[in-house]
Amino acid sequence: MTSAFDNLTGPGKPLRADPPGSKEFAGLHRMGLARLKDAQRSGLALESQFDLAYNAAHALCLAALRWHGYRSGNRFIVFQLLPHTQLTYLPFLEMADERIQPPYNQASIVPAAYAWQTALVDADV
Repeated sequence: MTSAFDNLTGPGKPLRADPPGSKEFAGLHRMGLARLKDAQRSGLALESQFDLAYNAAHALCLAALRWHGYRSGNRFIVFQLLPHTQLTYLPFLEMADERIQPPYNQASIVPAAYAWQTALVDADV
């Protein structure tokens, strides 16, 4: 079965396959979360809050698209593909949580406020 990504990849189409990179993904994810946090600061103009929130959403959507191994030159396409990329975020959080547990014991790459255990508590699971 052809995916939405495959249908949009090729000459003259908005996507191109590009192997994902963990550093790029982590950078986009970190940038998105930082902008989202900044958007919540009091004292900012409504327009500034919107700009920060929009750019946070774009960075996080782009991170999900890159996670799947695609890149786009069209800014809007990352939002249009959200239904096909959003479910990767929860497995990402779960995998990140597994990395901090034994036997791996690695440092978390996810801020505590967005970690898997926090998501489970917030969802009353």
